[in-house]
Amino acid sequence: MAVVFCLYLAAVAVLCFAHADKVPDMSDKWWGIPSDKAAHFLMFLPFTPLSYMTFRRKNGSFWRKMLVLTTMLLIGAMIAFLTEIVQDRLSSRSYETKDLLADGIGLITGYAAIASGLLIKKSRKAY
Repeated sequence: MAVVFCLYLAAVAVLCFAHADKVPDMSDKWWGIPSDKAAHFLMFLPFTPLSYMTFRRKNGSFWRKMLVLTTMLLIGAMIAFLTEIVQDRLSSRSYETKDLLADGIGLITGYAAIASGLLIKKSRKAY
């Protein structure tokens, strides 16, 4: 899983820092949402699940797993923020608050999916 996570991080870095004319053109909107915001959402959606699956302990308690998951969410938020800061320093890119918001929504959606799975697993063990 660590290799998959590293490849994912490399792909995010390329997409975030590539010269703007090297990134493929996309249609203006996907389902009524600006395509660049949808791309940011989709880029950060897998971060929380992949990082959690890479760094979790299989035999940890529910609360320990939630702590790891929450830590991965916070690290993802820091990475999203830092990518925007770096983009602001690049001549071909810029800082956009809406990109950061789309990144955050992707991170939270991935977090919610894994947290829901953990809650369901915990409730099944209770019976």
